[in-house]
Amino acid sequence: MNDNPMVPQAPEVDLDPVARRNEIVQNFKLEFTIDDIPDPVELPAEEPVESEEEVVPEEKIEEQPATESKKKRNRNRGRGYLKRLLYALFILIISGFLAWFLVVFLLDSMAINRADKTVDIEIPAGANTQQIAELLTEKGLIDQPICFRVFSKISGADGKYQVGSFTLQQDMGYAAIVEQLQTMTPRETVMVTIPEGFTVEEIAKLLEEKEVCNADSFYDAVINGQFDYDFVNAIPTAADGEEYEGRIYRLEGYLFPDTYDFYVGSSGETVVARMLENFNNKLTDEIRSQIKKKGWTIDQAIIIASLVEGEAASKEDMEKVSRVLANRMDPASGYSKLELCSTQYYIMDILPSVGGIEVTSIAYDTYAREGLPVGAINNPGLQALTAALNPSESDEVAECYFFATDYDSGITYFSDTFAEHEAICRKYGIGAYG
Repeated sequence: MNDNPMVPQAPEVDLDPVARRNEIVQNFKLEFTIDDIPDPVELPAEEPVESEEEVVPEEKIEEQPATESKKKRNRNRGRGYLKRLLYALFILIISGFLAWFLVVFLLDSMAINRADKTVDIEIPAGANTQQIAELLTEKGLIDQPICFRVFSKISGADGKYQVGSFTLQQDMGYAAIVEQLQTMTPRETVMVTIPEGFTVEEIAKLLEEKEVCNADSFYDAVINGQFDYDFVNAIPTAADGEEYEGRIYRLEGYLFPDTYDFYVGSSGETVVARMLENFNNKLTDEIRSQIKKKGWTIDQAIIIASLVEGEAASKEDMEKVSRVLANRMDPASGYSKLELCSTQYYIMDILPSVGGIEVTSIAYDTYAREGLPVGAINNPGLQALTAALNPSESDEVAECYFFATDYDSGITYFSDTFAEHEAICRKYGIGAYG
């Protein structure tokens, strides 16, 4: 070892580098302890920054997406349930309708529970399937016009129906009806003129002669037929009081006289229905208003018109005859009875031919009965009805209470007193003096 300080000493050689490294590490562990780590510096708290936006708490920020998602899933699930419910309801409705339609179609097409009754139906020119179905429904041949139209379409019958009048049975099914309307030969027509003032019996005889319908069928329709008109429904019966007992033909007076084209071999009900429809058309609102203004019923107006028709020898005298009847019906006149020969003749002509019906003279005999007869004595025309509603205002008959008609000459004589009336009857051989 060199002890001379002036002479530089040689550096010590690190013979063992590993040992030297270990020594350094050991010294570091000893010199650097946990106490040598400085304490953390606390920074001053930052003041909150004001913002216009709402500060959402952290927990809400975390929960909000989950809540919205859940609500959305619930809404979607609810919409799905509603769609399925509506679809199921739609299917049920459609299924129910189809089931109902099938049942109704089968029942109607097979005419189940329908009466065995003959019905006349007229197919007009140019009528389509819908119009024909409506006609069949009106006649009681079918109940479901839509079902019939479907059947007609499916069977290829549309456009192949014939024009004309046909006689069908109410218990016919669709197939039979279609076949008859396509193949049956339409009936022959005949023109018939019903004169004004004809009675039910005279009309029945004429229709049978013209081969329009059987007289018995016509009588049955007049007495028992059901016709839906207000004036028919208002005709009084014995149930309305004793004064209405003894009426022979319910529809006497309502079978409007006119010229008709009837089909040969028609039913009495069809013929009567045709006449009533004509009467209904002639019974205008103006005529109805006049009847109401006089305080009459339609039946009373028809009865008076039949008396005018039966007593006047000419149309020119109808209003004068109407004036005399109005004078006698006036309570102030002192006459309680009309005393008309035409009402007696009506009974005399009918009584022998009405079997099973008790006919009393008091019902129609205006010599024995006060006021009007129980029913019309013929079927008056429109002019007689107009005259009944509009009596003559002529001074010639203003105070007259009697008249006498010479049917041979067609002249009607009017008088103020019974003495004058009796003298005229003797002179011209009218009534009991003829």
